[in-house]
Amino acid sequence: MARMGHDDMRAALIYQRATSDADERIADRLSELVDRHRNGT
Repeated sequence: MARMGHDDMRAALIYQRATSDADERIADRLSELVDRHRNGT
């Protein structure tokens, strides 16, 4: 946890979850853009 800059496990888990959710939203949006490009829209 110290390497991530968090003092306790709870803070590290909250940050990890938020990061994971953001990564998933980014991947979903990129997939949408690729699909639109492939379909010519």
